[in-house]
Parts: sequence; C-alpha cells; structure tokens
Amino acid sequence: MQIIHGDRQLRAALESDPALVVNDADEFEQRYDELNLAFHAHFQDGVREHGVENAAFHKWRYCSLVREPLKGIVIDVGNDKPFLSFYMHALHPDADIKTISFEIPQSPYDLYAVDIESEKFPFTTESADVVLFAEVLEHLWRDPSHAIYEINRVLRRDGVMYLTTPNPCELHAITCILWQANPNQRSQIFRTLESGHVHLWSSPDLRLLIEGNGFAIDEMTSFDPYRYTQKHDDIVKFVTSISPYPDLMGECLLVRARKIQSIDRPAYPKEIFPDGVGVQFEGAMRAFALNTLMRSS
Repeated sequence: MQIIHGDRQLRAALESDPALVVNDADEFEQRYDELNLAFHAHFQDGVREHGVENAAFHKWRYCSLVREPLKGIVIDVGNDKPFLSFYMHALHPDADIKTISFEIPQSPYDLYAVDIESEKFPFTTESADVVLFAEVLEHLWRDPSHAIYEINRVLRRDGVMYLTTPNPCELHAITCILWQANPNQRSQIFRTLESGHVHLWSSPDLRLLIEGNGFAIDEMTSFDPYRYTQKHDDIVKFVTSISPYPDLMGECLLVRARKIQSIDRPAYPKEIFPDGVGVQFEGAMRAFALNTLMRSS
C-alpha cells in the first residue's frame, strides 16, 4: 500500500471556482454538461480531453451515484475519476470520503494505492459506514473474493456496500447476439489486463459472492445508466413472455448489501471458483511472466 498525495494547488483552485458550485444533486444533474467543461478546464492537455469524454459517457451513472445518502466514514474503492470525487465531496460535506485507487493524473485528493485483490485495506477493522464499489468488480481477475472480504472487514456491522457492475444478462445483450456483436463491450485485448471487463457477473453469481462473504443483500436491481439500450418491441415481448426476471435486464446491476457478520477469510463459492481459490501463479501465466522477466533482465 502506498499513499499518493493529491495536488493541493489544484484542489484549492477547484474549490474556489464559483462556476463549480452546486447546491444539490438536482442542480448537479441540470448543469452537468457545463460543470464537466468548467471542471476539466483546470486540467492539463490530454488529461482534460480524456476527463471530459469520460464524464460525458458516465453522466447518468454519476448523477445517480451522487444521490446516495453518504455519511460517516466512506471508502470509495477503485474510483479514478476526479470529477466524480469532487462532487461527491461537495454534495456530502458531512462524509469523510477516502479513495482507494492507483495513481491518477492530477488528482486533487489523496489516494490509497492498494492491490485490492491481494493487499489489506489501510483502514481499521469495522471503522467504515459505507463502501462504494462502483464499476470495479468486472475488472478483477485474480481474487475478487479477497476484495469483498476486505470490504466486509472494514465495514462496521450493518454498514452498507453499494456495488454496481455491467450486467451480462442485459436486454441489450440479446440485440448484440442477433447482430453478431460481443455482449461484453470491453472484451478487447488491452495492454493491461485490468483495462478490460475480464469477468462479467450475473445476478446469481453476485449473490453467491456477496452473501458468502458476510453480507445480506437488501436490494438487487438493474438500471440503464448509459442509455444505449434500444427496446425493440419484439425483443421486449419475447423477454417478458419467457424470462422470470425482466426487471433484472438493465445495463448495470446495482446491489445494496449490509454487513451482517464478520468472517475470518474470503469465501470461494464452488460455482464461481471450481478450485476453491483465486487465480494462482501457475501454468501459462507463470511461464509468460518468467520468460518476460528473463528477457528484460
């Protein structure tokens, strides 16, 4: 674990800019596009353009997330978007928000750089009230149970985990299949493995993972934060006539789960982890790593 200190000068400039002030989540949503441009005007070339594009793409997800009732100690796991962080801080002044993320260009806030699939989170056991785990789980490929276990550990009893992740069983997936398009929209082969959506989680698998690691699920639903889904009448009619879960076919799954018990170690449900463990440093992965290291030495 490493602490990466935020850019204090940038933070001061952002917090003193009157063009960025909003009074509530409704105003944030109404002025979103102008706020996006005004906020990222404080950033360097390259960082600015990427930030504007990302915030535009995630508009409705960010508008939804800032409406969450955050209070007490909040741990935001995997958020690498300063725009979202800034308005979560601004709209929840009574929350003490701490962010786990690897280095972000020009972050105005301190970051805890943690390998969430293997390292202990740098927070005291049962110290947090809320953990945000939004659009992160699908990027994990070694030991997602370790991350959920650590979230359980740092949450107080009855503390809440808010989790969202892309839905492999979304309505749009049917259209993709008919058009010979991959339903996993980040299935490409990236330079870094974590950049892709390595494992998409269905609602039953999410339930196994979360409930097996000491949580009760108070709410599991789906929503359309990206609004790319075209609801063709024939497909909707087909789905509603066959599927017992038409309300779980949105673009993303959303889970609100409550910690009901502490656990001693991560749980590995056999349906998800046939070998009872996360990915091991064996086989082709080990050979690739050893050969790469030998070539670079």
